[in-house]
Amino acid sequence: MEKARVSDEWVIGATLGAYVFLTFVLYFWGSAFVHNWCGNSPYLSFTSDGRFPPYLGFLVPGTIVGVLDWAQVKAAHARIQLIGHRAVRASLWINLFGILALLVAVAGNYGPQRDLSFFAGLFALTGLLGLALWPLGLLVSLGNLVWACIRWMRTGQPKVISSR
Repeated sequence: MEKARVSDEWVIGATLGAYVFLTFVLYFWGSAFVHNWCGNSPYLSFTSDGRFPPYLGFLVPGTIVGVLDWAQVKAAHARIQLIGHRAVRASLWINLFGILALLVAVAGNYGPQRDLSFFAGLFALTGLLGLALWPLGLLVSLGNLVWACIRWMRTGQPKVISSR
């Protein structure tokens, strides 16, 4: 079997790190990236020191994605290999690219200027890609885990999660 260039654990770590980084940036400096004047802020009020506490909610989907990714990797590394490694890798990379595209979209909204240049359109397109990949990654992850449960029920093996 060919060894992967980037391990699954590194991809999971990068995905979770991107969620934590996005939460940290929006919590402390959300006023620089989310503007009320352009209508892209779902939260009209923030604290007097400029923090946006509602953006701590990004940790919830980050935790869900992290648990789904971890469960997929464990099912792929199980003794009876419940999921194919290609399906797991595809799901992990889709989840990573989805959150990175959302990070680029947030970074592209920096400052009070209303820029209609090529790069503004590129950031908007990247944001749309992130909004499309994020739920797609969740669906692929859930599909992989459902498939693993079906295969586990067919084989009837009592011990599923074990290392090689």
